[in-house]
Amino acid sequence: MRRESTDTPLQALVVMNDPAYVEAARHLGERMMHECDGAEQRLDYAFRLVTARHPSTRERSVLTETLKKYEAKYHADNDAAQRLISVGESPMNEDLDSSELAAYTMVASLLLNLDETLNRN
Repeated sequence: MRRESTDTPLQALVVMNDPAYVEAARHLGERMMHECDGAEQRLDYAFRLVTARHPSTRERSVLTETLKKYEAKYHADNDAAQRLISVGESPMNEDLDSSELAAYTMVASLLLNLDETLNRN
């Protein structure tokens, strides 16, 4: 069965805020940090995992800018980073920098919320 595409804000809110989705994004963020070295490789790796293709130049630029924005945010507010990566039942990897993991978690959440990821076309 094919899931129909939707642009409703409620779907996006569920995918971005439901604890299961936040936890899934954290695990994807952890995987990005473990499997690859450097932001460019990590972003390409995650994009390929969720979309089965490489990002375009424009998509890579958006991902890079988004990561920088969240790195700045979570380096300035470590408590917010801790709250984000504490969501869910599975334990977080204590060996990873919490600010960096929070930033990658948010990028992973963005990727998991793409229409291309959620819908089969």
